[in-house]
Amino acid sequence: MKVSVVTATKDRPEALSLCKRWVDHQTHEVHEWVVIEGREYREGLVLGAEKAQGDAIVIFDDDDWYSPHYVARIVERMDLYDVVAALWSAPYHIRGRAYNWGRRTWGLSNTLSFKPYLRPLWRGKWERGEKMKDIRQHATACRLDIPLMIPIKGLYPGGMSVLQTYAKSKFPNRDRNLWHLKKAVGDDAVAHYLRAISVIDERLRGRETLLGDRPTADP
Repeated sequence: MKVSVVTATKDRPEALSLCKRWVDHQTHEVHEWVVIEGREYREGLVLGAEKAQGDAIVIFDDDDWYSPHYVARIVERMDLYDVVAALWSAPYHIRGRAYNWGRRTWGLSNTLSFKPYLRPLWRGKWERGEKMKDIRQHATACRLDIPLMIPIKGLYPGGMSVLQTYAKSKFPNRDRNLWHLKKAVGDDAVAHYLRAISVIDERLRGRETLLGDRPTADP
């Protein structure tokens, strides 16, 4: 089965570089990686899916971490189902070094994989402002019940401060030494995230100095 990975991004080259790393380390071959740059997020996913040439369309967010076995497990399920909704757990705030261990979510739009014949329905949900994940209700669907991806938040500065985020209890579990993250994704992946943060901060400081721009917050 030929797999098309689709990513929507906007002025986030460091995140896109990380995403390329997770695409490249998949144990199942990725036929193509379709990147839509500069559009609104949901629109980007629609346009990317429409450009995809594979037998399966798999969504990757630019800043999240994906296990090397993510695509392989998706493909296993798509031999029998038309939509696979992945499970993610413990979203992680990389700058705040904190996570939410108790939060588990199924099948958001950024964790869906689906067959190409569902692209018109995918677009229709977006055009009508409906939840794109609800394409699950119109096809044979299953859940990938092993968490093989981790949503990474806080890669880019801006928006709520880390302390405000904690106050809202979104990331109640502290991880000062990054032990939990390293256990989940490995030392090498953590090092790449930390290196990306350094590059981001240097780039945005230069932009503020030259143009007076403000850093772009995570979507």
